[in-house]
Amino acid sequence: MKTEKLSTIVDSLERAAATRSFSSAEPWNYGWSVQGYRDSPQAAMTHDAHRAVSLDRSGVAAFEQATNSLLRLPDIVACYDGEEFWGIMASLVGSLPIGDMRGEIERRVTRLVSPPNSLAVLPLANIAPFATPIRLGPVTVGPFDVSMAGRLEATGKATNKNPWWATATSENELTTVVAYESRAQSRLALREAEQAFDDVVAIALALEPDLDAMSLFSLRGDAHRPGTRGIAIDRAALSRMAKSVPEIRRELGADGIVLAASSARL
Repeated sequence: MKTEKLSTIVDSLERAAATRSFSSAEPWNYGWSVQGYRDSPQAAMTHDAHRAVSLDRSGVAAFEQATNSLLRLPDIVACYDGEEFWGIMASLVGSLPIGDMRGEIERRVTRLVSPPNSLAVLPLANIAPFATPIRLGPVTVGPFDVSMAGRLEATGKATNKNPWWATATSENELTTVVAYESRAQSRLALREAEQAFDDVVAIALALEPDLDAMSLFSLRGDAHRPGTRGIAIDRAALSRMAKSVPEIRRELGADGIVLAASSARL
């Protein structure tokens, strides 16, 4: 990004941050993607674990100007989900230190525009367990074992540190996962990981000459096809059953892990 463009965006964010005041409202960073919320007197950003901040009208206008300018940049479009990006920007501005902050804003914006590759990890369903990971370019499919955990640790800080599928106590309980490395960040990284795995499954099926011999009579829908965890059945019924069988809660959905610049404090 050109230096003058970066400087203009930093100027806008500095003006926005200068109008912050501590607020008693409940912070909702993601809500800043909604115009009505930004215009609301209850609009607040997270400053730290215990405090929220709000912007005055001029601050909101400067925040919108900077965010919209960033969303027009090809690097931002390639790396972030547009709706989620507003929440990332709210986190960036809200958590800035009180006082002189221009240098910190420049550092955060530079990292936001040119982030390191992310690593998205998702648990899989309907996959027979196997010991040796399969690697296809940026895609790795295999058990979430010590080696996979070490790869996550080496990559950076996770958005979701302790999902149930990452806490197996024995090899028999290891969950099969897909890990995908890409430029995409946060929610966009998870979507691309899902698409990449679907592509791998489609290629594998296309190359199998005798699907019937492997009992692969039909893989339509979500019930039997390999995919990320969470199956398309009556979720209300599952919720009721989960009260007596806690393990069923795992099938109501499973969060993925994304290690990326926007995962940690920018």
